[in-house]
Amino acid sequence: MNQRRGLCPYVDDRDARCAHRLTLINLPVAFRLCVANHEACAVYHQMRLAALRSRTSLPVAQSA
Repeated sequence: MNQRRGLCPYVDDRDARCAHRLTLINLPVAFRLCVANHEACAVYHQMRLAALRSRTSLPVAQSA
């Protein structure tokens, strides 16, 4: 069983866009969004789109 299910896959990336949320004072908000509902986060979608774009822009190796 995946123990990180529901957790934002980017939570450990230390992205500056998430810094305001990942503080002790904002911990309830972080749990509500980053743990339970990351699909509702605009930053998650920005990071996901960037990851997908970088994956598709990699050069394809050609056989010799």
